[in-house]
Amino acid sequence: MNFYFQDFASDLVEFEIIRNLEVVGTTRGLFNRESGSDVWQLYPDAKIQTGDILRDTKRSKSYQINNFELDSFAGSDFYQVFFTVIS
Repeated sequence: MNFYFQDFASDLVEFEIIRNLEVVGTTRGLFNRESGSDVWQLYPDAKIQTGDILRDTKRSKSYQINNFELDSFAGSDFYQVFFTVIS
């Protein structure tokens, strides 16, 4: 169980993962500001690649993944995703 995300369950955003114009999966995550940069923190089982699009299924906003790295907090892993807003 990922306790980091459990603590913020009401703030989780649902995403479709889009690659080559096709939905290849879904994931959930949290918005955060890290060292002055806006980031999405996603579940560590998200099947993402640089260049993928994250589409917020409720707000119709999309984000292109520029880079990501595995991080952890209090023993819970997550992806730190750096992005560009595209819509």
